[in-house]
Amino acid sequence: MRSRCSVIQRSWAATAIAVGLLIGVAQSAAAQDWPHIFDHDQLLTLNLSMSPGDWSTIQNDTSFSTKVQAQFWLDGEAPILISVRRKSDDAQTSGGGFAKVSLSLDINDYVAGQSWHDLKKLSLENGGGNVLAEGMAWQMVRLAETSQGYGYSAGNSNW
Repeated sequence: MRSRCSVIQRSWAATAIAVGLLIGVAQSAAAQDWPHIFDHDQLLTLNLSMSPGDWSTIQNDTSFSTKVQAQFWLDGEAPILISVRRKSDDAQTSGGGFAKVSLSLDINDYVAGQSWHDLKKLSLENGGGNVLAEGMAWQMVRLAETSQGYGYSAGNSNW
């Protein structure tokens, strides 16, 4: 009986140590200075404006390399000039031939050195593909990061 209790005590001790390490790693990751735009506790309205012809070009671009000019802003901000291209995720379609596509926004393509909330690029996903799995994987990377870090910032996501 004594050896069984000893094994259970060691098991609980190992679990407590593992939980403590995970909490420490999570706090370390949370303490990093991520751009506030990725705060998952906020709802933001992103605005993108381009000519209807350019929007059609982006929706139908199967090369995923055509870029168009657009104005981009967050509610309450002045618009900025950016480039937009379609990403390679499958389009989500609905009635009337509308295609919801994933977009890559390049904040400093046309205006050298321009940034938006400390970002130079932004990826807007359409919900297709493996968006949820990718976001969860990035979260796992951030949680697993040690205090020394990887030397680069793990991807950010906002649900």
